[in-house]
Amino acid sequence: MMKNIYFVILIFTYFNLQGQNKINLSVSPTVTTIPGKVVITDDMDYDLRHAKMAYSDSSLVINLTQNVYSHLTNPAHTLLTVVESENITTVGDSVTIISNGDYNLDFRFFGDGAGANDIYRYKLYKNNVAVGEYDISKGVTARAAWLWYLENLAAGDDLKIMITNTVDNDDITVINAMIYIEKKHD
Repeated sequence: MMKNIYFVILIFTYFNLQGQNKINLSVSPTVTTIPGKVVITDDMDYDLRHAKMAYSDSSLVINLTQNVYSHLTNPAHTLLTVVESENITTVGDSVTIISNGDYNLDFRFFGDGAGANDIYRYKLYKNNVAVGEYDISKGVTARAAWLWYLENLAAGDDLKIMITNTVDNDDITVINAMIYIEKKHD
């Protein structure tokens, strides 16, 4: 009798997974075990909190003053185009966190500097306070690629990239830039 009941439960579970039902792994118990083979025949919902913003051109000049940080944006604050965004707000070339947690932020930049001795420095700002800085290559070609791990971001935190020239007032021309951020799982 027990074998027959167990078999019925397996069949019931198998057919439920093929429909629109969802398995919520965020409720107790935190470990869900499904015996046997699981077949998913429809789209699977996945709550990936992420955003990607990008720019590609060669005409935007960011006016810089030595050691004064400027937002990586244009005058209209629309430099970066939102490629995709889910559960993260992207406005004015900045990112606003909606859900508390840890995040990875990937930043890529390529630009042309005005002088051979220029050193451009980038900082990531959270709520208008610097939380990380990096120098990029000295000289006319400016390239950057960084990955920040940001712990304990809170809903409402605002993130943006700022840039300066540490040598003089030479400007930089943005050729392309990209910001990708995603929430790490709890």
